[in-house]
Amino acid sequence: MAMGWIKARCLHVKSIGKPWWLLVEGAWGAFWTADAMIVKYGSQHVKDVWDKYTLHVFFDWRTGVIGLLAITLLLVIEGSFRYARRLKPPDLAMAEEDPKVHLDPLNDEFPITGMIPFDLFNEGQRVNPAYRITVQPIPLLPSVSFEYVDHLKMAEHKKIIPQIKTGLLEHNNLLALLLKACEGVDRLPFETAITYEDATGTRKFQTTVSLEYWPSEHDAAIAELTMPNRATHEILKVTDTDFRRLS
Repeated sequence: MAMGWIKARCLHVKSIGKPWWLLVEGAWGAFWTADAMIVKYGSQHVKDVWDKYTLHVFFDWRTGVIGLLAITLLLVIEGSFRYARRLKPPDLAMAEEDPKVHLDPLNDEFPITGMIPFDLFNEGQRVNPAYRITVQPIPLLPSVSFEYVDHLKMAEHKKIIPQIKTGLLEHNNLLALLLKACEGVDRLPFETAITYEDATGTRKFQTTVSLEYWPSEHDAAIAELTMPNRATHEILKVTDTDFRRLS
């Protein structure tokens, strides 16, 4: 196990290392060795010439080793930084014709059904259709899922209803889960993501939707259910929508 640990780290250093590292450390070692040898064995003339053309600082073996370790540490940090930057995928620009899928809560349906479905919408006047649309699970509420949508044409809307599975039971009341998770706070932020592709499957996209659940708006909407002129309360609010091209 110990040999595997050492081997793995040696391979990592090799992957981030550069040949010029050896030149830097070799130059430092050569300068330190030359200085020590001249101080100890050189003639007075050689010492005078060495002092004239170098910024002479007294070296002993401790100074040389400390300097070598400091150079090695700096090179490893620099190499790791460059290696990590290479691993980070570049931000891909979205074209004007790329699909942009939104997810918006339909708060106005709460007085009718007691639930809030969502509207999937491919925004744009000259955008391509979005294919293979998947609303990812909500990290805050892993039991919630949404139906798979094959495609959305330009400016097309599709209503989707959250599906909640708790044990053997299934229901669609997302608000009940949010209310339970919101105990002790005045609002509950959460987010989900939508992944989709173009027709060829080569260009992949993700929309990240940040939302907030407001229990005070939920209570107000319930209180007005029997009133003839009900207002639409924003029980679920979209606070941010971010579009990103993945490939």
